Amino acid sequence: GGGGGFAQKTITVVPNDTLTVVVGSGGGGGTYLTPGAGGTPGGAVGGTPANSWRPPAGGGGGGGYSGIFNNSTPSQASALLIAGGGGGSGGAGSWGYTSTAGGGGGSNGVNASFSGTGGTQVAAGTGWGGGKGAALTGGVGGPGRSYGGGGGGGGYFGGGGGPGVDSD
Repeated sequence: GGGGGFAQKTITVVPNDTLTVVVGSGGGGGTYLTPGAGGTPGGAVGGTPANSWRPPAGGGGGGGYSGIFNNSTPSQASALLIAGGGGGSGGAGSWGYTSTAGGGGGSNGVNASFSGTGGTQVAAGTGWGGGKGAALTGGVGGPGRSYGGGGGGGGYFGGGGGPGVDSD
């Protein structure tokens, strides 16, 4: 999968301010017939493969975002700083086929080739065969007969999920 984002900011704190610091986790790897779990918070689950006669693989889950929020409930409105999670990798098999990755989340999430687009500060990433990202949340990886697509990473707007592969 893709690497998570980096963010830096100086925050002025005054007495009685309540700040919440969230540290995201990486998404899980897909295995035989099982997609990888999305990292928390905000990373999306990878796509599910449906074909059991070939060595299919589920897509990897997108990574969760990290951030600092100005109250105890993380939301876009309370965000002071967010570093987006990386998009999950697409499932890969032993026959040389691979599916495609999810896009990253964040202020300028990276697009994966022929895959989910990255989230930005103003719009969620689109899923090209996978789910669209949303506020703080990546899009679900697309299903495939053989290999599931990668889940999108969480961010201010999450990245889109990648498509699965329907090879025979």
